Amino acid sequence: MAPLPFPDDGISTRNEGLRSLARYEPQGEQEVPTPNIEPTPAPPPPSPVYWCGPAPERCDSCRLAVRDRFFDARTVKGPWGILCWPCHENPAIGLGKLGPGFGQQYDRQPDGRFLKTAG
Repeated sequence: MAPLPFPDDGISTRNEGLRSLARYEPQGEQEVPTPNIEPTPAPPPPSPVYWCGPAPERCDSCRLAVRDRFFDARTVKGPWGILCWPCHENPAIGLGKLGPGFGQQYDRQPDGRFLKTAG
């Protein structure tokens, strides 16, 4: 029978490998390569949102004319309406908050359309 090219028990080979690791001494500080990561581009700004229906003429609460700003907002009693700024801020009528579930603010632009500016 021909001798095997390595010990049949495998122990001496593993021990020799461990001894070689114990003798390893790093030469100074080694530089760790940094991955080449491209910066993520910023998302595009949101497209402007305009009031899509006919421009409101009056506040649903006080019936004063809507001029340069109105709020499409929830009232304290629950239903939504077109509110002027004083009615939106009045705690007996409007909630005074904007955002999902509360309302949006629209401001008149030079071209006459109303742009959503908050909420």
